[in-house]
Order: sequence, then C-alpha cells, then structure tokens
Amino acid sequence: MQGSYSIDSILDDAGKREILRHALKPFAEEAKIQLSFNDTHNILSDLGDLPFEDDDGEYPEIDITVTQKDMERVMAPFFQKAIDITKEVLKRNNLKGADLGALILVGGPTFSPILRRMLKEQITDNVDTSADPMTVVARGAALFASTISVSEEAKEETRDKTKLQLEIKYEATTVELEEMVSIRTLKDKTEGVFPDKIYAEAVRSDGAWESGKKQIGERPVIVDLLLAEGRCNSFEINVYNEAGNKLECEPKQFSILQGIGGLDGMQVLPYHIGIATFFHAENKDLFFPIKGLEKNKKTPAIGVANEFKTRKAIRPGMTKDIIRIPIYQGDYHAEGTNPLLNNLINEVIITGENFPALLPEDSDMEITIKVDQSQLMKFSAYFPSLNHTEELEIEIKQSEPPTEDFLTQEIAKAKQTARTVNAFDVSEKLEALEKQLENEKGSADGKMKILDGLRKELLKLDSAEKKAEWPKAEKALKDAFYRLEYLAVVAKGAALLASPISVSEEARGKTKLQLVIKHEVTTAELEEMINIRVLKDKTEGVFPDKIYAEAVRFDGAWESGKKQIGERPVIVDLLLAEGRSNSFEINVYDEAGNKLECEPKQFSILQGIGELESQDFLLPAKGLEKSKKAPSAGIANTTIR
Repeated sequence: MQGSYSIDSILDDAGKREILRHALKPFAEEAKIQLSFNDTHNILSDLGDLPFEDDDGEYPEIDITVTQKDMERVMAPFFQKAIDITKEVLKRNNLKGADLGALILVGGPTFSPILRRMLKEQITDNVDTSADPMTVVARGAALFASTISVSEEAKEETRDKTKLQLEIKYEATTVELEEMVSIRTLKDKTEGVFPDKIYAEAVRSDGAWESGKKQIGERPVIVDLLLAEGRCNSFEINVYNEAGNKLECEPKQFSILQGIGGLDGMQVLPYHIGIATFFHAENKDLFFPIKGLEKNKKTPAIGVANEFKTRKAIRPGMTKDIIRIPIYQGDYHAEGTNPLLNNLINEVIITGENFPALLPEDSDMEITIKVDQSQLMKFSAYFPSLNHTEELEIEIKQSEPPTEDFLTQEIAKAKQTARTVNAFDVSEKLEALEKQLENEKGSADGKMKILDGLRKELLKLDSAEKKAEWPKAEKALKDAFYRLEYLAVVAKGAALLASPISVSEEARGKTKLQLVIKHEVTTAELEEMINIRVLKDKTEGVFPDKIYAEAVRFDGAWESGKKQIGERPVIVDLLLAEGRSNSFEINVYDEAGNKLECEPKQFSILQGIGELESQDFLLPAKGLEKSKKAPSAGIANTTIR
C-alpha cells in the first residue's frame, strides 16, 4: 500500500496509524482464515472501505494476492513462540513429544497447515485433528461444569421443599464402567406428607440401562450403576411411594464422566497469588506471596498471611479512612520483587465504616484469601486488637492494556534504577522499549507487548539491585554485629555489677506498698528461694489486713502462685531457666483480689554463676591495683561494694 499511495504522513502519526491498523484488521483476519484452507487468497476492498484519504487526497483501495509463503513469513515467528512454550512444558515434566498419545489442537489458528506442519516437525506426529478446534474448549468446559458439586448455600437458597428432598453422593469422574451412588431422603428438608415407604430407581439418559426400584430412607442406600464408555453419563432419579405413584423429587438427575480419573486433582490455580505491601527496608511497595496460593495448588485453596501492620489509624464510621490492599496474580512469586511483574486482579479497599472502635496505627492484620473450584475469590482481613473481621468477594478484573502514561512512567523509573546499579544492558533494552512505545502507543496489542518486555527487564533489575545492595548490606551487618558484640560485653559486665545492688532508702516511694526482697543474685542451682516481707512502717496510706504475693518469671513459662505475706519473712520457692539471667516480677494483691502497687517490683537472679561477691574483678581506678579482689577501697566513677 505504501508503494501505491502517499501515506507517509499517516504512518508518521501514531493516531492515524492506529486508525489504519484497525481498518486493515478485518481484511487480515479474513486472509488468515482463508489461507487455513486455501493456497492463495485475494484481498480486495471496495472504494470507501478504508476511511481516510492519502496525502494526495485519494481514497486507498486494496487489491493484493497473498500466498501460503506470505502467511508463513508473517505467522511462523508467532507459531514458533507457542511451540517453544510447548517444548518447555514437556521438558519441565520430563516428557518428550514421542511420549504423547495425542496433541489436541484448540482454537481457530490451529486450522493453519503451517502450524500443523511445524508441530509435526518439532513436537510429535500424533497431532489429533478429530475435534473441532472452535468448539472443543466449550465442550470441555461443559463437561467439567457437570462434575462440579453445587455448594450447600446454593442448595438451601434454591431448595423447593414441597418436593421430596434427596441427598445423592457419587464420583463425578471415573475410569471404571461400574460405579455406585449413595441415596438418602432428607425428611427435615421436606414439607408436606412424607410417605412411610419410598422407592427410587436410576435411569440412564440414553434409555439403555436402569437400576430397578430400590427402597430408600433416611439412612444412605447404595445403588449400583452401569456406565457407557468414554462419555458423560447422565442419570435421572425416579421416586415412587408404596402404591407406585411417582413423586416429585429434588435433585432429579446427576452425571458421571466416564473415561477420566482424578479430575479433582486437575483443578489447580493457574498463577501465584499475592499482594503488594510496604517493605520498610526498601521503603517501597513490593510483592508478598500468600502462602497456600501458589501456582498449581489444587482448588479449593486457602491462603493465609499474618505478618502485616496497618500504616495509619482507622477511625470508626469514617469512610475516608481506608486501607488499600492490591492483589496480584502471575508467574513471578518471589517475595520482595516488583509487583508490576504480575497482573493486578483488583484492589481491596477497607474503610472505617463498619469498625467498632479506633484501629491504631501499626495494628496487626491477618489476611485470608479463599479460592474455590470456579476460581472465585473471597477475601477477609482480621484485626485482632478489635476482634473484627472485614469480608468481601473479589471480582477478578480482566487484564487490560496499560495506558501510555503508565508505561512511560514505569520505563523512566526502570531506567533510573538501571543507571543506579550500572545495568547497562537493561538500559539499552529499556531505551528500545521507549522507541517501541512511540511507535505502538495507539495499539492495545503493542502496549501489552511492551509491558511484557518491561517485565522481563524489571526481573533482571531485581536481580541486579540485590547484587548491588549486598556489599552495602554486608558491611552494615558486620558493623552492627561488632557494635552489638561490644555493647553485649559492656552490658554483661554492668549487669553483673549492678544486679546485687539493693534499693536505697532515699529512693523509696512510700505511697506504694513497701517490700523487702532478699535473694541470691547468682547461683549454680536451678531452684532458689527468696525471702519476702512487707514494711508497714515504710508505707503510707491504707494498709490491707491480708496481703498476697506471687513471683512471675518474665519469659511467662513459670509462676509461683499466690502466697500470703506479712511483716515476718515468708519463703517463696523459684524455678530458674538455665544459663541466663532470670528476671521476676512481684505481683501483690489484697484479700479481694485487687492488684496493689508495690516497691520493689522486680528482681533478677543470674543462673550459671556462683558466689559473685568472691570473684576477682578488674578495677581500673586509682588506688585499686589490677585484679585486686573486691571489696576494696579506692576512687572510681562507680560505686563498688
């Protein structure tokens, strides 16, 4: 066309070029179909079929003959992509083309003799052309749908209780020619007169077999079935009373698909499912896979994630306070990767409209996503601090071509990242995508191709970023480790010195119940005793007649139980954790069980070291020689007993 008409200005203008592309598509589609069955095809347009003028003011017309060779030159690269994917699937499953019993063709393009020849050359000679490629998917979907059980909720909503209600259990698919069905009546689900005796028979829809009548009741009864081979077997249930009168029943029929086994195991998730959430270390939203919703997971599937925190407070009744949770699905499920590598399913928005109280910032949030066999999703978010759950169904939005602005922005961000991590090869590819966007920005197909190309480069960038960040992270980790190591040594020494020191009289706050707690600060034993008594004369205000105390270890793994204490010392036995400092909290109560404020509130015993007071300490102070044994006298910046 470019050789026959002046259309350079049209090709240089993205908008006009897109109009031209859409005008030519029906002719291209017709040529593709005709060349699936013929060696040549003449593309001929009428005057006015192309809705534009060329640069000379003429209305272009098409009169072109295309051949199988022309078709192969254009379509072979696209067919080859499909064949390469097929090879990869076979390789992943340790199979070869020769292992296939048949290769079934699906979809209109598989009518092409070019594709069929390429498949035979590269995959297998067993290319099955017996099924109609245009209807085989619909037929398979219909057969699959016939095997799916109706949910209990749907049954209850549609149940006609004026009919005799039945429960029918059976295998939806089988490789056997004989199967069994379990039938029982549901008296509590049936309204009206319920016969004393009920009989049922199963009749195959082709009329070639019937089971004969068999008495049924509220307990399950087994009925043997004979199936026709290699087809969907539909059965009708006929129910009668003792007099032989036919009764209306529900359900009335069921189907078993013979020739296929393990269909339940074939119902799997086609993609990984996850969400975009904020990663503090990277300071941006990244992909977080939901455990239990991995690709190829059998459905129904349930995914749970409870590692999330809310980024801001949500006020009750406020629809303007929102939590956004973008949900993605795709082939890339590595945690911490760019969410753009996958397709956005939908964005869940939770508001404060139904919240019972204020949800503080940084509150815990547990997410559950359920996917049933029909790929329908249910989302729930549980907030433990409020004991509140938000539930909603997720509508899976069809992938739409990205906008030009979106692609421009994402390519620019990727280029900046590539420059930062010195990924020069990625930068070149991104520049090529920018040029491609300039040429294809009006085309939906072109934008999808650009998005696919961008994802491939983003995947490389993720890897490059991690490699570039590791040396920095390694140095930071080492610095932090050495700092912590130093602080641990300092803190250990300080703790060993400080733990034996008692509360001074000046430091007591007499408005609290005053206690004396005597204990060993270090021990080699796993069991120890403490001595507790109250100081009535050191306590101001009301003094209870009866006081009870308990010691609770800080790890929560042990507590002493309550014991009455008074002005005379009371012994409380302790159980220590081995090889560590054991901190205990003292809880004090009055006779009514009301908790009282006390002082001191806690104490510590270091298990694994005995007689700390007699050990040698390094005392770098004037007048105290190196390694002099404590107690000693001297001048230092600390108090040493």
